[in-house]
Amino acid sequence: MSGKHFKGHEVSCCIKYFIFGFNIIFWLLGVAFLGIGLWAWNEKGVLSNISSITDLGGFDPVWLFLVTGGVMFILGFAGCIGALRENTLLLKFFSVFLGIIFFLELTAGVLAFVFKDWIKDQLNFFINNNIRAYRDDIDLQNLIDFTQEYWECCGAFGADDWNLNIYFNCTDTNPSREKCGVPFSCCTKDPAEDVINTQCGYDVRAKTDAEQKTYIHVKGCVPQFEKWLQDNLTVVAGIFIGVALLQIFGICLAQNLVSDIEAVRASWARRQIFHLVSSGTRTSHLSVTGPTLLSARLPATPAGHSTRRQEHSTPHSLMPTPNPGRVTGGLAVTHAYSATPSSCQLTSRFILPPPCFVRVPPPSLSMRRPPPHSGKKGSAYYA
Repeated sequence: MSGKHFKGHEVSCCIKYFIFGFNIIFWLLGVAFLGIGLWAWNEKGVLSNISSITDLGGFDPVWLFLVTGGVMFILGFAGCIGALRENTLLLKFFSVFLGIIFFLELTAGVLAFVFKDWIKDQLNFFINNNIRAYRDDIDLQNLIDFTQEYWECCGAFGADDWNLNIYFNCTDTNPSREKCGVPFSCCTKDPAEDVINTQCGYDVRAKTDAEQKTYIHVKGCVPQFEKWLQDNLTVVAGIFIGVALLQIFGICLAQNLVSDIEAVRASWARRQIFHLVSSGTRTSHLSVTGPTLLSARLPATPAGHSTRRQEHSTPHSLMPTPNPGRVTGGLAVTHAYSATPSSCQLTSRFILPPPCFVRVPPPSLSMRRPPPHSGKKGSAYYA
């Protein structure tokens, strides 16, 4: 019988190289983010003194680059190498990891919608905690200044939140020149000024509320963030939906590629079993991974062979399905055996549990029909 008896399977090149191309870009971006984060830590001397990571009282923005870069690097590596090398383990890891990220994003979105007040309190606590550490880290300082300038706000709920910082509080014991002031990022911008006045916030909180409005933004960053979110809700929702659809699309493509690869391997395994059995090889081993439906045509005994029956027991047998297939010539077989060529053949189906090594021993032949219920496993009868 020719090899065309088996239906061929192919791995989709479009899916394979689309996943590869997308993830190699993702991988390189992850490397870039990790590089920026490590460079920033090196500039601050963190790499030479790892214990200083916990010294900062507020949030270190470098963690954004490191965590984001790490996730992108892992995902990109698994998707890129998994697709290129057709590695089902890496592709499955890619799908599961992407699914976990999608689930976490969905959970965070639902919790943020349900527990709005709790989220607002946590955001207030986060901002105030970073206000205390404003002068302790240059990256944190730049992040706060950018936030206050972009949303035209000052403090979490107002300029008085800067009393939490030892340099800006209004206590009589504060010797700082910035006493009762705010950072320059709280100041209203004068279009006529080409150079930023970094001292514009000095002593501004010692003035009346009406006078403060002339010099600084008096609204807090939490209310301004809520307003910005409401004004741009459609855009934000569109971005989140787009990212979610992209993640689902990536999971589906990866699973499709895994299915193609496993189908090709199963087809290869069927071909190997077929050629192994039909060639008359007396003993052989075959390594197969993945649940595989195997079909084999086993030749019957040659004419004039002596009548005998022998039982076989192998540690990893091919287990027949409930409907083992069509039997020609009254043959019944429960294992995959090699046999000498003959005109009479048997078609049978087997399920191979993964992973295992299949031992194909020489057959035991019988010139009589099998009894209706022998009660013996691993027996081969030839009629």
